[in-house]
Amino acid sequence: VGGGGIAVDLAHLLLQENKPGTPGPESGLDAAARFTREHLRPEPPRADGRQITLLRRGARIGDGIGISTRWAALQALRNAGVVLRTGVAYRKLVPGGLLIDGADGAELIAADAVVLAAGQVENTALQRGLAAAGIPYTVIGGAASAAGLNAVRAFAQGLETGTAVAAALLAGTRERKRAPLP
Repeated sequence: VGGGGIAVDLAHLLLQENKPGTPGPESGLDAAARFTREHLRPEPPRADGRQITLLRRGARIGDGIGISTRWAALQALRNAGVVLRTGVAYRKLVPGGLLIDGADGAELIAADAVVLAAGQVENTALQRGLAAAGIPYTVIGGAASAAGLNAVRAFAQGLETGTAVAAALLAGTRERKRAPLP
């Protein structure tokens, strides 16, 4: 449930096969094979029978994703057989799936699992606890404001905050082993 950037990323994650161990860097051959699979050659239906469906109330899946990457992300999902549905209204979670109102009326989207990736809300419990304990803190990214999440802005805030923490920790030392990040 949801068709924004977070839901699109989650769909990509769910498409990954469960492989043991930590993945390492992708080789050039692996990258070429993945590009061919995701963009040039649609995959047959999954052998395990799993189906991923993205549902969005609005008219556009991936709204808010950068213009230069949205097309590639959506094409990879389409080629993997992910169903993209827009203009739906969520009615009720029922045994066996999710009841929606679509273009043709009420419809059951069969599902053994339903994931909500629709909207964000701030969670300030940790912030309040730190403030009450007198512990210094900085709130950044989606924790500061869930409205209009922006990964580039959140990354920049994280880098800026981490640099400030490093500078504060190094302030009492004479020797600097590494220059702080810009």
